[in-house]
Amino acid sequence: MDAVHEALVVAFGTPADDRSVRYVEHPPERFSFPPHLADPERHTLVTIEVYPGRTVEKKQRLYTEIAERFAVVGIPADHLTVILHEVPQENWGPAT
Repeated sequence: MDAVHEALVVAFGTPADDRSVRYVEHPPERFSFPPHLADPERHTLVTIEVYPGRTVEKKQRLYTEIAERFAVVGIPADHLTVILHEVPQENWGPAT
């Protein structure tokens, strides 16, 4: 969770105190993975929901920042998938 948040701070300029991260772990038998992976149990899927409007360059920087941080903990880049969901701002609301 720290790795993803730090990457968002660096790549998108997200404020350091703007942290809303959820971690969900699935047992390997409940998760599909690409068949070519050398170590399928390391396959990691990161999904991020953000407002639209970032440039392609910023998105690429985010992917690179995440991959570099995950490599440090033993997740190779070819075992990592990052999906960015751009949710229009009118579809976000405060919790009441």
